[in-house]
Amino acid sequence: MRVLMLYDVLAPEAFGGIERRNHELARVLVAHGHQVTLCGLGEGPAGAPYEVLSLGPAMPLYDQRGRRTAQRALGYALRAGRIDVRRYDAVETASLPYTHLFPLARTCRRHGVSLAVTWYEFWGPYWRGYVGALK
Repeated sequence: MRVLMLYDVLAPEAFGGIERRNHELARVLVAHGHQVTLCGLGEGPAGAPYEVLSLGPAMPLYDQRGRRTAQRALGYALRAGRIDVRRYDAVETASLPYTHLFPLARTCRRHGVSLAVTWYEFWGPYWRGYVGALK
């Protein structure tokens, strides 16, 4: 199976929970004979057993207040919508930062490629304060 795993940042530029999960899952899938591509901002780890598809240079995830910026999320969404998904049997992505889900879903549907979204967190009422004016 040919799988694209998409997140907005690649290890080692950032190495949090999702980056670690993607790296480890890709390694295991490759060891079981699958072709895996990790995709995101950054260069990815040197010598990885999987392919890396960079969407551009790594950028800071958070602003000075510790929040993701709308500008960065929209830029990521535009890049995600331009990925040529026809090379893959399935695309898997994280729910964060949300904005990329719409263009990616449209692209996958247009080309008949399965899309799986892993939902990592629910912020409940905290979300309204976090997004501020965007709510």
